[in-house]
Amino acid sequence: ARLEAKINRWKRNNPILSDIGDCDRQMVYGVLNWEDKPLHDADLQARFDEGNEQERKVMRELQELGFDVILSQQPVVVKGRDGVTLATGKIDGFIKFHGRRFPIEVKSMNPNVYDSVESIEDFEKKPWLRKYVRQLMMYCFGNNEEQAFFLCTNCMGGWKMFPVFLDFGVCEQILQRLERDYAHIQAKTYP
Repeated sequence: ARLEAKINRWKRNNPILSDIGDCDRQMVYGVLNWEDKPLHDADLQARFDEGNEQERKVMRELQELGFDVILSQQPVVVKGRDGVTLATGKIDGFIKFHGRRFPIEVKSMNPNVYDSVESIEDFEKKPWLRKYVRQLMMYCFGNNEEQAFFLCTNCMGGWKMFPVFLDFGVCEQILQRLERDYAHIQAKTYP
């Protein structure tokens, strides 16, 4: 009952950067028909809660290692060429290192998935992991940063760090998709 009390859906006015999947129709549907999305169950809410706890733990560990962790849950807004908001999100934070700041995104993973990820290229092999790369790429773009890091945890004390470098070609592809989706959202049509 405690977990079920936390379950809710939120109205979306635009796509969310953490949810740029492989399907444009799904992204448009998530905005236009947000109220039709089935609510998740208590088991999934427990996983979300554990992911949040893992994020806090990793941030504490980074601080213990001497990193400054700043701007936690900082909003990121990606705008189109004409200044309209195409997508929004909240980055987990930034770490400061040698006078520079780097966006960081913490991802909790099932130990089996965690063990299968050894490089950023491994993220491209699964649809739910590919959207993580798009998310962090747009966090770099939205914050004018050249590099960011995934910090992945297996929820058992292990973690791995993977660098992501800003790729303007990838960003342009994502922006073009978001602009097409924006046009469908405004017209209330589906791709």
